[in-house]
Amino acid sequence: TLSLAMLCLLTTQVGALLAQESSGTINSSTTSASPSLSPLKEYVYAERNFKIGLPPEWGTRSDHFVPLISSPKDVLNTGEEFPSVKVAVLPLREGLTLKSVGDSVAKEYADFWKIRTDEIQKLGALDVRMMVIDQTLQMTDKKKTHSKMMKMFVIGKSNYYVITATSKVPTYDDHAPLFKQIMESFQPL
Repeated sequence: TLSLAMLCLLTTQVGALLAQESSGTINSSTTSASPSLSPLKEYVYAERNFKIGLPPEWGTRSDHFVPLISSPKDVLNTGEEFPSVKVAVLPLREGLTLKSVGDSVAKEYADFWKIRTDEIQKLGALDVRMMVIDQTLQMTDKKKTHSKMMKMFVIGKSNYYVITATSKVPTYDDHAPLFKQIMESFQPL
């Protein structure tokens, strides 16, 4: 079985592990957004018990570990998927809390992450744990990738969810309002 920590790393690494179109049933519609941002297109992943809004000009795919990977269509599947949003879905275990999930992941990735903010908060009707993280990954002997992530942990009825929005460090502040809008649209079913 895959640990939560390993799954979180897989959801944040650059590149496509197994690029393929999402095989799940997706229902979509357009949702209204804040006045300063464009409307999002709502995607319903009934088999994974969640829905989320994404920019209409973004594409989606999945891999063996992550049921939703989304980024602008011109960079999807290129290995340089910035900006991107990924949703990991894991079975809920007894005793799991927002604190224990986030603490476990933060400890596991202490060598890769510098956590900038970390708080449990209300996002609409949901209690969530939100982190903003600087990440450095050694991709090859000579190449490191630096990125910045907004990561949200949500506990649903039978699953828990890790939603990760990632950008290159220099463009993170430009993408942060869109990332927040996407996070606010997320709902477990």
